[in-house]
Amino acid sequence: MISPDAPHTLLEKTTRMFEIWKKEPNISKEQLASIQCPVLVVSGDDDVVTLSHTQELYQSIPLGQLAVLPGTSHALVKEKPELFNAIMVAFLEDLSYPITYAPVKRVNPEII
Repeated sequence: MISPDAPHTLLEKTTRMFEIWKKEPNISKEQLASIQCPVLVVSGDDDVVTLSHTQELYQSIPLGQLAVLPGTSHALVKEKPELFNAIMVAFLEDLSYPITYAPVKRVNPEII
């Protein structure tokens, strides 16, 4: 259900949302550099998140990969679902380590 106040508060709430986006989450480059698994950073070429910010995020993650989808915004999953799905499936199929619900150190990662 949509709030009856929605039309009157839309600008205020949208402005607040963008202010939060500018500040949070506040993850440092050092914290991003500590991520030890492959990460796919996906962005639209007309995204509200700037390309420079997206590149900084991608470049800070050692095993990071970047996909910028042409002709899309922050709603890229809805705008080009087939392209997004193809990129995501390729990323997930390319992972070279076993995915488990409760990861444990393995003597031989080839054994699954």
